[in-house]
Amino acid sequence: PAHPSPYAGVAEAAFAAALGLRLGGESSYGGVAETRPPLGDGRDPRPGDIATAVRLSRDVGTTAAIAAAGAALWLQVRGRDKGGVSV
Repeated sequence: PAHPSPYAGVAEAAFAAALGLRLGGESSYGGVAETRPPLGDGRDPRPGDIATAVRLSRDVGTTAAIAAAGAALWLQVRGRDKGGVSV
C-alpha cells in the first residue's frame, strides 16, 4: 500500500518474491530521487539477475498470451455450441 503506484507495487512484489530478491529503496526517475518501500525479503539484486528477470518476464507474458488465446477459443466454441455469435 505504501508504493506510489499500487498496481505496479503488486507486480514488483511478486517478481521480487519469484526472484528471491529485495527490490525498492532509493532510485532516480527523470533525475528526481525517490525512496520506494522495500519489496521482498531476499537479497539485494545484482547485475546478473537482469537475465533471470527478463526470462521470468517472458515466461509470464507467454503464459498470459496462451491463457488469453485459450479463453478466446473456448468462448468462441462455447458461443457456437449455444447458437450464439462467435467472438
